[in-house]
Amino acid sequence: MYISYGFNDYISKPVDSNQLEQTLMHFIDRKKITAATQSVDETSPNNADVTPDSNISIEGGTNTMADRPTNIIDKEVGLHYCGDSEELYDIIIATYYEQGLDYVKQVKEFYEARDWHNYRIVVHALKSSSKNIGAVNFSEESLKQEMAAKEENEAFITSTYDAYYDNLLSLMDTVKNIIGA
Repeated sequence: MYISYGFNDYISKPVDSNQLEQTLMHFIDRKKITAATQSVDETSPNNADVTPDSNISIEGGTNTMADRPTNIIDKEVGLHYCGDSEELYDIIIATYYEQGLDYVKQVKEFYEARDWHNYRIVVHALKSSSKNIGAVNFSEESLKQEMAAKEENEAFITSTYDAYYDNLLSLMDTVKNIIGA
């Protein structure tokens, strides 16, 4: 679709940082590219309010917030989408929790109102953001909900909603435990 509108290429979500870099390298004039020689100073004013305290004390040492064991989230998948950056993953999973609190309310509200248009928008957001943190199974469930809402397949949505919503609450509990909220 995008190609027919004049785009040269596209990257599907969630964005894989390696694929993004390769795509950019393909289209940017090599003379305009310089290699990074300096890392970002985490104490600089521009980054001070962006990076959360990702070290959490647990018995036996400290781990980043996403090192806590879970059976719902595949951290390796999440890290892949974060360019294998623990710090970025910690930021993304904390942001997921903050946004997820609103999504939990909205999913229920739009389901109860049978507002499939807005329900679709919220489950689409959950699909993409869940994959970014490594919650692959929930992302796939969200895709099914999204497609059913797109098709206005109320029978599918109503027959699967309770399990879907319970899984969303379980995922949010897992994320809450990971970030120590």
